[in-house]
Amino acid sequence: MKFIQLSLFLLFSVVIIACEPATEPESSTSSITPSRITITGLYNGQLLEQGNVTIEYVLVPETAGNVAMLYVDNGDPQPLPGLTGKYEVTGIEPGIHTLKIKEMSADFVATGYFDEVNFIVQYKDDF
Repeated sequence: MKFIQLSLFLLFSVVIIACEPATEPESSTSSITPSRITITGLYNGQLLEQGNVTIEYVLVPETAGNVAMLYVDNGDPQPLPGLTGKYEVTGIEPGIHTLKIKEMSADFVATGYFDEVNFIVQYKDDF
């Protein structure tokens, strides 16, 4: 009886191991290769006490990509003045926000590369 139980246990273990993926799932390309777009001057979870922030960004373009577009909370796209530089984002209302920079081709088709930062605006008087 113990032999049958041990055999079933081993068989079950082999089936579980065989069903597991051979490699780990890919979590993001940024952990494998350096990020193509980097936002600095603002970090995830940062609390801002004003509705303005100056960000710095660097975009290493894809072959077809040559335009950097800024989105705040999936709002209207704002073309950035170049692939690298500083940009002041103004008029941000209190609340939780997402700032995203996407790489686009010359005809404004997304290449799939982007960087984003989630942050909170809470004016000093609101504390």
